[in-house]
Amino acid sequence: MNSEYLSSTAPTTSKTEINYTYEKLDTTLNKLTALQYHIGPQTDKKYPTYLRDDAIIVNNVSNPTSGTVKGSSWNIRGGA
Repeated sequence: MNSEYLSSTAPTTSKTEINYTYEKLDTTLNKLTALQYHIGPQTDKKYPTYLRDDAIIVNNVSNPTSGTVKGSSWNIRGGA
């Protein structure tokens, strides 16, 4: 579920109407998860991310926007 549709607080107005829709599926949650995993997990939002410059090996000097991450213990940051 996209976090855009979630809230940690109750609606603040009494005019808010919540509609629920239920649908019976002929499969299990494990099967649905396996299907999603095989098509490649991804996010629906694009946002800037940052990685230290010494963590990247540039693949092509003429195209410095493409590279390979060295190692596996780097932290991806959402800001500088």
